[in-house]
Amino acid sequence: MTAKSSHHSSLVVHSYYDQARVVLLLALTLLLTGCVRSNNPQVKGEENIADQPSAVFHRSYYLDQEFFDQSYQGIPAEAIKEKVYGGIVPHHLLASHLMAEFYQGLEEFNQPEVVVLIGPNHREVGDFDILSSRAFWKTPYGDLAPASEIINQLAVKGVVRIDERVFVEEHSISAEVAFIKKSFPESKLVPLVFRTKTTEKELGSLMELLLQILPERSLIIASVDFAHEVTSEEANELDQRSIEALQSIDPRRITEITVDSKPTISALFYYLKAKEATDSVLLQNSNAAKVLNDPSIPEVTSYITMYFR
Repeated sequence: MTAKSSHHSSLVVHSYYDQARVVLLLALTLLLTGCVRSNNPQVKGEENIADQPSAVFHRSYYLDQEFFDQSYQGIPAEAIKEKVYGGIVPHHLLASHLMAEFYQGLEEFNQPEVVVLIGPNHREVGDFDILSSRAFWKTPYGDLAPASEIINQLAVKGVVRIDERVFVEEHSISAEVAFIKKSFPESKLVPLVFRTKTTEKELGSLMELLLQILPERSLIIASVDFAHEVTSEEANELDQRSIEALQSIDPRRITEITVDSKPTISALFYYLKAKEATDSVLLQNSNAAKVLNDPSIPEVTSYITMYFR
């Protein structure tokens, strides 16, 4: 099966866009005005994040079930029947309809036992380049449990460190957990965030161990956004180069990808190549101006959703 064309996947007017418009506009307003909710009580100063007490629970970025339910409404039912090993999805909740489409497409034939959710450590905090969490995640659909045995093995081997405080406000994880719980209600989570300076050696040690200990029904999801602070036209050009590099699954081409976490893409490529999952399916390519149908927006964030099988 070949990938959908980028022209088709970047179309703005989907039947489900209007249904979620009110909620999406509210989300954009909150994000742009800085009225964002902390997952746990507010941390004063980024330098203190690594000094907070460990948490038993973290929370979904939003706990409003209506927001997520509306994101799923009207999405074309295009279930992918083949086994999917990995995928790419945004964490900017303005694109919640794209996120819902990604997860819903896997519901019927790809119910993972474990989801490995990887993304950027946006604040670059903590005392190690690769961090994880043992916490449960509260979502509108119930608690998402950690894959504790796997996380513990990663920590014992020294390829990750546990630092709950970094996950208090890390939206590359908190933006995804409600979708995961809704679409994969029995799955357990391995959350991993990477600092920008994470080395290939560190990534290799992590991924080699994961490949040894993950169950067969595992799914790795890269939670990343692409072009930032550019015009919609500029985002289109940058995204086209990014898509071509992503479809190649060639680590040498990661430098061509305009994304908020190259280590996340590197980890994804490592896993996909080991699984020989070289067939990609491009679902959507969009950006904030297209979602809001407002080409006058001067600076946008862009989104790409893909499956790898």
